[in-house]
Amino acid sequence: MKLSAAAVNFAVTTPACPARGLHFNSRAVLGAAVFALGSVSCGGGLPLLHPAQVLPPGVTSLSAGMGSNWVGGEANREVDKARAATAAGLPATALTAAPAVAAALWSPGLFPWVSMRLGLGSESETGATYTGHRARIDARHAMLFGHWALSVGLGAGLGLAHPSSGESSSTSTFGASEPIAGLDTSRTRSFAFDAPVILGWRSSADIARVWFGLRPSYEHAYGTLSFASASTTSEADFNANAMTLGGLVGLAMGLRPLFVAMELSVGESRARGSMSGSPGGIVGGSASLSAISLTPAAAIIWEMR
Repeated sequence: MKLSAAAVNFAVTTPACPARGLHFNSRAVLGAAVFALGSVSCGGGLPLLHPAQVLPPGVTSLSAGMGSNWVGGEANREVDKARAATAAGLPATALTAAPAVAAALWSPGLFPWVSMRLGLGSESETGATYTGHRARIDARHAMLFGHWALSVGLGAGLGLAHPSSGESSSTSTFGASEPIAGLDTSRTRSFAFDAPVILGWRSSADIARVWFGLRPSYEHAYGTLSFASASTTSEADFNANAMTLGGLVGLAMGLRPLFVAMELSVGESRARGSMSGSPGGIVGGSASLSAISLTPAAAIIWEMR
């Protein structure tokens, strides 16, 4: 697997139990981490950066940080080939659907990360997350088993417009906003749904939390792609669907009201997309692609009571 963009995420979590001493089962936590890393199989998305346990009723947490994605696999290879071809003089209008779909669907690189969560009572919680290019809302319910909890949630997200540089260089990574010279994906949008299932442990004093789980998701992307050549700019209608099954493992530590959380997500996505063509202009067509993603994250969470 070839990875070509760096990623670090920051967020904040705040626990709600009184300090009564730390009891840490290292075997249980190690087993959880191994299971999480071994069971993931598909693509990344917005970091969750919250434990399996939910906030108490009426308690709010605020999180802030930054993040990035690594992207590899077939999608990265297609983008690399297209960048090399356009650098060698191939006009952007001659690009096939595969690199255009890859560039529009997967946009690795650094992004800001902010989130707010609210405890609803009855072991339920809701939250909202924003990254500059994406926004997500979600709700979840947790079942408690002593120091352990199982959380099941449902989220909905939007991929928002983003500025386009319209430029590329042979030394840039597949983390730039526009990795292919002449291709502009800034007028594409998307909506997505995901259903995270998280199992997590917390210490007696609520100083440490560990969580891991699976996160299947579906995304539909659509909009307009622009292809610029030396003399003209052409446009194509774009549509794509992607299915992702991801896995994650996270850790949060601190003292109320401030906590530091770290999370690692790994995933594989399968997508099929198409773009319209025109006589003597854009090639058009459809393509099926896969992508591997890696999203490390870290954050600071402040709990407000």
